[in-house]
Amino acid sequence: QFAQEGRVLVSLMFWGGMIRETQALHNLMDLIAIARLRCGLVVTAQTYEYGISSPFELVNVPVEWGGVHPLVEPVLGSCGIGVGMESYMTSERLSEDLREALARIERKVGGREFAPRGWWPTMDTELKAVSWWKKARRVQWMSRSPYLQVRFHGKDEVVGNETESRAGRGFVRSARDAIRNGVEEAVVSAGLGKYFSAYRPYELYEPGELKHDVVDAAKRAGLEYMFTKAEFKAEPRVLYSDDDIIVLNYTTGRWDGWTPFETINHLCDLVETEKRMARAGMPGWIVGTIDTCLWTFSGEVWKRGPGLHDIVRFCSEGGRTGRLVNVRPGTVVRYARVIADAEARKACGKGLRPF
Repeated sequence: QFAQEGRVLVSLMFWGGMIRETQALHNLMDLIAIARLRCGLVVTAQTYEYGISSPFELVNVPVEWGGVHPLVEPVLGSCGIGVGMESYMTSERLSEDLREALARIERKVGGREFAPRGWWPTMDTELKAVSWWKKARRVQWMSRSPYLQVRFHGKDEVVGNETESRAGRGFVRSARDAIRNGVEEAVVSAGLGKYFSAYRPYELYEPGELKHDVVDAAKRAGLEYMFTKAEFKAEPRVLYSDDDIIVLNYTTGRWDGWTPFETINHLCDLVETEKRMARAGMPGWIVGTIDTCLWTFSGEVWKRGPGLHDIVRFCSEGGRTGRLVNVRPGTVVRYARVIADAEARKACGKGLRPF
């Protein structure tokens, strides 16, 4: 019915895979329970093994008892037993790590049916340099204060080319750093620091194409779906599917360059995506990642808590149009299969186009 009506499903994926970041779950679980938000929580094997006394336990506690079940769906994060760039690993090693993670989780939860079915890779495509017209310019204009910024490369940038001697590179780097440190001190003391900004680690790169050997590794591990970094922010697409696994793309957020994955940074990211989807008038999904610790750590929540509350309410209350349907990631996956199957059978009406 939703597909016939052209409805759009919305789901947030909260990154919480590092055991050091369990503090971020205290405020997050409260917010999820208050807003009755359906979402995904990205976890690793260590989350299950060492987070049992943390707020993660609330995933198994019914909402009416003070928990967040069945609102939250755990999703396996990155390599399952840690974090890495999956596209730069061998398929065999990646599959081995994912299988080990699922086995360790199954031992804690008592069976495969209670373990995550979905996968959130950090970077399942190879990074490629952005085209020159997409590159951040040396001088950039901004929509908010200070309105203008001068960009520069960080201190760890490699100086010179590979033919230079190590000693030569070290001398140039030392001299450059001495000059830069002096300039930085002068700029900061003059109160002009806000007009300068270093390039971010991944700002000059973007995700490449879907790597099928990464998909094969996830399938061999027994995972049933994954959200790929390829085809980011395009219209909702099924990039690969068979009887065992389906691969969907993210449709909202931004590549801000701090991390090798896209994140939702502001409510406007979701509002703009909703407008784009409404203009298309087609069934689909709005799915993006929230880097939880940057929003709900005890310090950050005082600065960004209201913004996250707005994001959560936007999703749980149906967006600005009221036509969005808030679901867990696994429901988005089922919806994608329904749409694809319905189009194949020409059963959903004239306006439905295939992915």
